[in-house]
Amino acid sequence: MIINLQKRTKELIDKSFSDLDLYLKKYKLNTDIRVIVTEEVNYKEENVELFIGYLFHNLDLKTLKKINKNKTLTIYSNPTMDYLIAPQVNENNISSACNDIIKYSIEKNAQLIGPFTEIYYDKHKPNIYIMAHDLVREEYENELIKEYNNKKYKEPFILNREILGTWKIIEILPNINFNPNKQKSNPKTKYQIIEFFSDGTTNYNNLKWSGNKLFIVNKDYIVANSIILKKIDNKEYLEIRMTDLSEKYYHAKPITYIYEKEK
Repeated sequence: MIINLQKRTKELIDKSFSDLDLYLKKYKLNTDIRVIVTEEVNYKEENVELFIGYLFHNLDLKTLKKINKNKTLTIYSNPTMDYLIAPQVNENNISSACNDIIKYSIEKNAQLIGPFTEIYYDKHKPNIYIMAHDLVREEYENELIKEYNNKKYKEPFILNREILGTWKIIEILPNINFNPNKQKSNPKTKYQIIEFFSDGTTNYNNLKWSGNKLFIVNKDYIVANSIILKKIDNKEYLEIRMTDLSEKYYHAKPITYIYEKEK
């Protein structure tokens, strides 16, 4: 179920879970552990949506198929990786705890790459999780990424006429769905507008492209970012998997930059 963060109250949360319980009764699932996920960037954007559900482990295939056929229910899964965690947060301090995590990540060079997730092992004091990537630790790992990016950059140029032209940023979304009908972020990036020229260059000296790759060219390394062309409701969008942090850390985990074609 989805509710709006600005309208969040304890009464609304309890009612939403009660409504959800009606749909779950027929599956005979244990609904002890509540989960609330901010389906947005950070925690304080306007009109933030909250995903409400329960934590389940090892659902059998038969039950999964039934849930997926139900138009009201949604399976939400988080990949396994590193997390920043605020344990046992009082219900009244959730917003402050999330903002403290954001400040901590900036101080420690930890890249936040997912939504905030509240898991209520304790009925009134959730643990708050957010996926993170330790950029400092990664300085010492996996030179294969560098080698792959350099190899891709040196391959013969491939002209992709579909992406030629001027594209303007409209969203920056870490691990959440792009919805062209709803603004989910306030996108701030050095690359607000990208012009793709037919010779593999762009309007930025350090941005080159070929085929379905956009390259951030730094002095000591290359970052290869994937480009995906999307058409939704007769509009064209570019989904570029990259991050401004790539200018500092070649191994920074990519997030989704969405660009809309300018006429």
